Amino acid sequence: MPPKRKSLEAPDNTGKKAKLEDDLAEFCRATVEFITDYTPEGSEENIATDFLKLPSRKVYPEYYDIIEQPISLHEIAKKVSKGEYRSVDDFLQDFKLLSSNCDTFNDPSAAIAQDAQEIYRLVAEKVAQFQEARVEAAPKTPKLILKQKVKEEAVLITKSTFVNAITKVVDDLIGLRVPKRGIISDAFLDVPSKEAYPDYHSVIAQPRAFNYVRAKIAADEYTSLRAFEEDLELMWQNAKSYNADDSIIFRDAGILERSCNKKLEKLKRDFDPEKNYLEVADEEEKVGLKLKIAMKPEATPAKRGRPRKDGTVKLEGETEVPEELKEEPEPEPEVEEPEPVSPFPPGFALRSDKQPQVKEAFIQELSVASSKVARMQLLQPNVPVVGALNDYFEFRFTASAAKTSNYSFSLPENASSISIVATLNSSLAKREYTHVLLVNNEKVVPSPSAHYADEDDKALSSRFELKLALGLNQVQFCVQALPVVAVDLNGKLPSRTTISNLLPEIERKTLWVSVSH
Repeated sequence: MPPKRKSLEAPDNTGKKAKLEDDLAEFCRATVEFITDYTPEGSEENIATDFLKLPSRKVYPEYYDIIEQPISLHEIAKKVSKGEYRSVDDFLQDFKLLSSNCDTFNDPSAAIAQDAQEIYRLVAEKVAQFQEARVEAAPKTPKLILKQKVKEEAVLITKSTFVNAITKVVDDLIGLRVPKRGIISDAFLDVPSKEAYPDYHSVIAQPRAFNYVRAKIAADEYTSLRAFEEDLELMWQNAKSYNADDSIIFRDAGILERSCNKKLEKLKRDFDPEKNYLEVADEEEKVGLKLKIAMKPEATPAKRGRPRKDGTVKLEGETEVPEELKEEPEPEPEVEEPEPVSPFPPGFALRSDKQPQVKEAFIQELSVASSKVARMQLLQPNVPVVGALNDYFEFRFTASAAKTSNYSFSLPENASSISIVATLNSSLAKREYTHVLLVNNEKVVPSPSAHYADEDDKALSSRFELKLALGLNQVQFCVQALPVVAVDLNGKLPSRTTISNLLPEIERKTLWVSVSH
């Protein structure tokens, strides 16, 4: 009787796979614990203190506008506990992301950025040691690896591709929004004028602004990505050199710079920073013109016949139709455009729908003058009049039909304390309204000198005493009022729901005030 053959079964690798997963999970857990407790030699502070949790959204709202994938040691530890890491490369990639985020939001030379780079270096060393240990423990079996060459197709980058890419960077930076503040690029749109900011041009040798960059793009003056990058870098450097470190312009320059660097890094994956794409594009266009061969259309045989009076040709064999039997073409019916449907009941109208007039503007006048102390010196008998007059200044901005107005000016040297008086429209006395003054995005409380209207005890002007920081300051005065509604033909007001859905009318004046030494 022949011996029975042994059944060929596939080897059970379940145990090996489970052991590998356990080893990976233990390695990741131990590495996170090591980084959390690591203190460099000669230092008393833990290197991971700033990376344990994500930054607060209230304190750093701009962080979440700039960083697309926030991550901290807390998120990494959570992924380790859930077993989401399938390889050490995935684990190391998250620490690389942590370091990259820190470099993007902070200056790469800052201490916190150096700590993030050190954390990534330490984890990379641990990963290398773990992989070496795995290779030594694994049985050495010869493997035949066939490498197949993949032919990569070159992507043709033309002049228009390059111009569109750098234009999009500028447009994205101009439209960058920060929570509770909105767009922050207003101060970077144009180069400050020499009349309004003479000291700026004495400090800044090469002024740069977004509209300046746009003009160079339109004139094909950026021959490479490097030249485009240098102008943007100069813009951030100028803003930080001229303005104080704690000013809003200085902080906004940092936010725009970090966002810009991130966008440029993505462009450098497709564009050679030193290559002149304008010259390459010109050569390609010439080649394309040479390849375009104008083909003559095939000549069609002329149809034989005799001409009619109206210029057409009667062909041979064609039957002529008598004039009285010819039908006139029917005119196309006129399509009446539907009238726009109003969302409000018949007879209901908003006063805000009218073209705004200067006399209807909420802000009738906004004046900026030297502080109350300087003005009071004019009334002191013992103070020389000439000196007091030299210290006194005043700027007045009258009502405008525009809902949003922007102005820029410089204060006299060594003048940083100012008094702002806002005069409002008397019609606001009969309406629900609020007004606020923001200096570098911080609310200012008015001084106790408000003037009131005769009716309803509504304040129609307010004075604010404040001190501005050195550099460029943003001063915003905003008035918000509910729209005026009218009764319908039956003398009834719209429903409460309709009124509650109406958006308030807002009028804003923005002053860019430069303070110098």
